Amino acid sequence: MNAVRPLKRDSQSGHVSEITPSDTLYGVNATQVMVDFGNLQTGIPLLEDTTAATTALASWVTPGTVFSAVPTGGLDHPDADEAAAEGITISVGNIEPGVSFDVIAQAPNGSWGQYLVDVIAIG
Repeated sequence: MNAVRPLKRDSQSGHVSEITPSDTLYGVNATQVMVDFGNLQTGIPLLEDTTAATTALASWVTPGTVFSAVPTGGLDHPDADEAAAEGITISVGNIEPGVSFDVIAQAPNGSWGQYLVDVIAIG
């Protein structure tokens, strides 16, 4: 019995080929980035940054790409619970089609150190 092979058709040429693991299936892409709130600054009161951002290179990004991004821990914060406890929210902006997008982390009460952010993009 032959194995079922997923196929794709080029919409312009009509050429049919097998989908390989390196293909983007259904326009879904994923990446992981690191945002850095910087070092904890001692003093009275302690000063912590409220915003951290980084740019992710993404040749696949389009104006219609829809994003989902969540902090997943990191070297300074080993699990996502700390991000939740600090109320960190993630947004995506500054989309440059075919080039990049920015991942922005906001901590309303401040935070410090680095967080990994998982980003899933559709479209």
